[in-house]
Amino acid sequence: MPVRCLLVDDEPPARERLRALLGEADADVEIVAEAGGGEEAASLIREHKLDVVFLDVQMPVLDGFDVVDLLPGSGGDRPHVVFVTAYDEHAREAFEVRALDYLTKPVRLSRLNETLRRVRDTPRSGEGSGNGGRPAFQRASSPRRSAALGSGAPASPESPDGSSAQTGPNPERTVLDDLLYRRVPQVLAGYLGVTWTLFELAQWLAEQYAVPPRLGRMGLFALLLLLPSVLLITYRHGRPGPDRWTRAEQAGLVGNLVVATLILLAVFGDVGLGL
Repeated sequence: MPVRCLLVDDEPPARERLRALLGEADADVEIVAEAGGGEEAASLIREHKLDVVFLDVQMPVLDGFDVVDLLPGSGGDRPHVVFVTAYDEHAREAFEVRALDYLTKPVRLSRLNETLRRVRDTPRSGEGSGNGGRPAFQRASSPRRSAALGSGAPASPESPDGSSAQTGPNPERTVLDDLLYRRVPQVLAGYLGVTWTLFELAQWLAEQYAVPPRLGRMGLFALLLLLPSVLLITYRHGRPGPDRWTRAEQAGLVGNLVVATLILLAVFGDVGLGL
């Protein structure tokens, strides 16, 4: 019997990648349906008999944990839940609601095969799990995620089978994978390309019109001095989904701007723009 799956993610490329990986998996997998949001997912879960739901965490309207709240309390029709997200910090709450597994994007095929083996080997709630009909997922918080998420979280929460759940970086995600997922190389290449284009434009204007020749060099120097801020913003906020700005990030951006201004004044302050 194939493993009957539901894919839930508000980003079509993420669903496409997971669909492709499931097609390469060792287990026989049937993708019954896909959903682009929590409301649609809840409806499809009631409509189909599923073995597992691969569920994103951060989605509009209803997030992944809200979908879990809407699942039936017990019974053989209740599927396993595997969270698939780019955010490591939700692992603790995922296992508090008795998720079977927690995958971080980009998902590796070897890690997905391990999850599918757990799906096959672990009975669903109501199928001889020995929990006396207790719901497979229980939350102490309200349907919306608690504002205290992440505060005082232990370093190594336990998964449903008693093993330690890793909340740190995914050991199977390489540095290059992480940078590509956060769009750092793409943004860096685009920023440097635009910077050089503006420099060449300033040089052309200086040759054709009465534009100060040092203007292009000043602009190029200024844009390069702001490169640390560009890299910080991209790495911290380039991944899909909303992110909160921290005070350290805000202070870092202001500090970079101040330092860049001081350096420009020191280098070009004693030179008139017309020279």
